[in-house]
Amino acid sequence: MQNIHNKIVNSINGSGRGSVFIINDFIDIASNDTVKKNLLRLVYTGKLQRLSPGVYYFPEISKLLGANLSPRIDKVAYAIARKNKMNILMTESLAANLLGLTTQVQTQNVFLTAGKSRTVSIGNQKIVFKHTAPKSMQLSKHKGGIVVQALKYFGKDRITPDMINSLKNTLPDTIRQDLNKFQDLAPSWMRPYLNEIKFSFTKEKNE
Repeated sequence: MQNIHNKIVNSINGSGRGSVFIINDFIDIASNDTVKKNLLRLVYTGKLQRLSPGVYYFPEISKLLGANLSPRIDKVAYAIARKNKMNILMTESLAANLLGLTTQVQTQNVFLTAGKSRTVSIGNQKIVFKHTAPKSMQLSKHKGGIVVQALKYFGKDRITPDMINSLKNTLPDTIRQDLNKFQDLAPSWMRPYLNEIKFSFTKEKNE
């Protein structure tokens, strides 16, 4: 029978390098205090990095440099959101950037929230949580919301076949599956694109 420490390590390994955790992610394994002690132990041994109080990173390693990469800013933001019980939604420009549809450098990492505005520093990066009206946050409950935000950034006249093909080839299955669930929240002009991306997932599963 596995002890608590091994269960936590196995859960971390199962999530894969690049994952960002909070203590409550392991609440099904042990109490908060016990989880915290084990996570700090893993920080001490070098398996995890502590990004901020209660937020931990399983470092992804650069194959080229052999060094730890910085955590993806969206994974950090969503971990902070889980910790603070916030719903968040990335801005259109950030979504397009994270999905590789634009290489434009982000001057700020901005996420929308119905809660209070705040800025969080993680290392040399800053995450801005910007207050918006609750009605603007409907997509925050859907993993595929990032696709809608990214396509909104370009608008119906600037989306190209190459962009759609890129999304077909790179989107995780969990996001493509989710595109079924919220199309009524997307602009009508966008729905054919979402269906095309979704159809590519269905076709692959049936082949």
